[in-house]
Amino acid sequence: MHKRRFFVPMARLAGPVTALVLAVGVICARAQATQADIGDLAFLSGHWKAGSDDAAAGRGLNGRTDIAPAADGLSLTVRETGAIIGPGGEALGGIDSSLRIYRQDNLLQADYRDGTHEFHYRLTTLVPGKAVTFDSDPIQNGAVMRLSYERTKPDGLVVARGFKGPGQDGFESTGREILIRAE
Repeated sequence: MHKRRFFVPMARLAGPVTALVLAVGVICARAQATQADIGDLAFLSGHWKAGSDDAAAGRGLNGRTDIAPAADGLSLTVRETGAIIGPGGEALGGIDSSLRIYRQDNLLQADYRDGTHEFHYRLTTLVPGKAVTFDSDPIQNGAVMRLSYERTKPDGLVVARGFKGPGQDGFESTGREILIRAE
């Protein structure tokens, strides 16, 4: 009697293995989101001078961003003020916005307001002490806004904003600012 060896062609395993890897990634991302805490965002705290790295859009931002703990350390408040500068150096308008980051329903969330817009964000990715990304709940026509903060050096942050319309695969940049610690 011959021993039969169990043999499964790799092609038959590729689908289930890929599905398992994706499922583990989703579970890890959800676990990360539910374990995230306001303390993981301490790298954002401070007084920052805003400059723009958005030359492609032909505009810039000149102002300040203040990020501070609030509600006995249970939330962070982000206040951004400044002038929007055109490609020729002329003032095109101003910005006066606020963002409140807080933990609710075991997730980090954020509410943004600037007098014209209001968005509710939920944490999508977090690298404690280094970077955080929030995606908005769907807004008009199912579009989603993205807001990211990344520490580039001890005294620098990059703030990036994006937009993804319905049916779009990725986010388009709607602005990028470089913040330098003002303290």
